Amino acid sequence: MTATFEPGARFPDLELRDGTGKPTRLGEAMGGEAAVVFFLRNAACPVCRNHLKTLAKRQGDIAANQAKVISVIPDGPEEARELATWLGVPVPVLTSGTGTHAEAGLEPIFWGKLQPSGTVLLAPSREVVYGRQSALPPLGFNEKELMTALARGAHRPA
Repeated sequence: MTATFEPGARFPDLELRDGTGKPTRLGEAMGGEAAVVFFLRNAACPVCRNHLKTLAKRQGDIAANQAKVISVIPDGPEEARELATWLGVPVPVLTSGTGTHAEAGLEPIFWGKLQPSGTVLLAPSREVVYGRQSALPPLGFNEKELMTALARGAHRPA
């Protein structure tokens, strides 16, 4: 099942793994809350790491807007643990079960070699409120757009 990052679409309840390799689902990780889910190109991507660091630093603002931050990498549990340690703050780092973000609608491009990155703001129902994705890591995240979407509050239960 693939997803769309288009507002109004329902995002799939992706099958993921935590840093210990334990299976979890996106909805379980969200815990009934709205979430900003950031898909890194891979755990070593320096641009993606900077975007994740920005999200970690903005956690207070994001929480004030009634959402949490979750990150997803196409690597394994070992890389998830290393990234979480590097980040140094409690942002869940989950891994895709398949080694790609294809189930999230982020299909590798250019002969299947380039893994895109992306940001999606989900309501507790997993309805897409805001989405951005790109094969170029600098374009997979836009702090100003995301914070504007959070401030609008469409992700909050009525």
